[in-house]
Amino acid sequence: MVNSRVEHAPARVKTCKILRDYRRAARTLPETAFGIAHLSGTAFYKLVMDDPLLGHMFTARSAEEHARRLKGHFERMYGTPDLTEGWNPAFIAAHLEYVISNQHRRRWLDLFRAAGEQIGAPEPRFSDFMSTMTNGSGAVTAASRGAAITRGLRLDREGNVIGKRTPRPPNGGADSADPEDAR
Repeated sequence: MVNSRVEHAPARVKTCKILRDYRRAARTLPETAFGIAHLSGTAFYKLVMDDPLLGHMFTARSAEEHARRLKGHFERMYGTPDLTEGWNPAFIAAHLEYVISNQHRRRWLDLFRAAGEQIGAPEPRFSDFMSTMTNGSGAVTAASRGAAITRGLRLDREGNVIGKRTPRPPNGGADSADPEDAR
């Protein structure tokens, strides 16, 4: 146990120095976004990957890779600022494979908050940032559900899959062969 503490001590010192410098420097939302992405990204994705509800969605890459992508996304979105980055096709496509339910979204936000608390993200900037994340995650959730519907899935109001859609007959379900009756 002592060896473990000794080995991690330099990493903790470095993290504390980065955090101290970040708290002094971050005065705007872009600076806050960069700092939070840098400091909490790996901690956040480790929480996500270990989470029983969300972990299966993040198994393809490492926590470090996800953190790197998140930081790059924030830099493009807030640093340029290029708000169209929120609708970048590659960013959206990365979220379409799974159906993101309300439960998934709430858990994702809870874990992001927990990661921010772990690193001591400064207030009130972190709360401002979390408001932005709450809004943005709603758009990603909607895109994920739209893709699921396109794949023929039926969803309830919470975004949970409740079955497959039954295909409609080519004539729109009209029983009559008379085109006038189908109108």
